[in-house]
Parts: sequence; C-alpha cells; structure tokens
Amino acid sequence: MPFDRDTSPIAGEGLRRIAELYRIEAEIAGQAPERQRTVRQERSKPLGPGVRSLAHRGPCQVVAEVPRR
Repeated sequence: MPFDRDTSPIAGEGLRRIAELYRIEAEIAGQAPERQRTVRQERSKPLGPGVRSLAHRGPCQVVAEVPRR
C-alpha cells in the first residue's frame, strides 16, 4: 500500500523528522568523528522527543483509514 501523506498526517510528520536526521548525517559525512558527534547531538536532539511521541500514539492514530478490498 503506497503512503499517502494527505491521509496520514502523523506518519507524514514522522517521515519528515526521519528525513531531517538523514539530511544531518549527509551534511556531516566525512568530517572528523568528534565534529560529527557534536553536530549530530546538537541538531538531532530537538527531533527526538517528537518522534517518540508520534510512536506512542499507536497504530490507530497513525493510519487514518485502511482501504477495504
């Protein structure tokens, strides 16, 4: 089943935050490990609590409607 961002706002927000984590990793790739760790901690920390709260909402709130066959 393809993802429809318009019918699943919670899942869409979760994917947006995960994409931001990947962007951070792409930006720091190749830098010194200490620098990577510092940047990763500074920029990803604000995203963490939101991802956890999205995960705790449960599948009933994440999927707006399951298509019937």
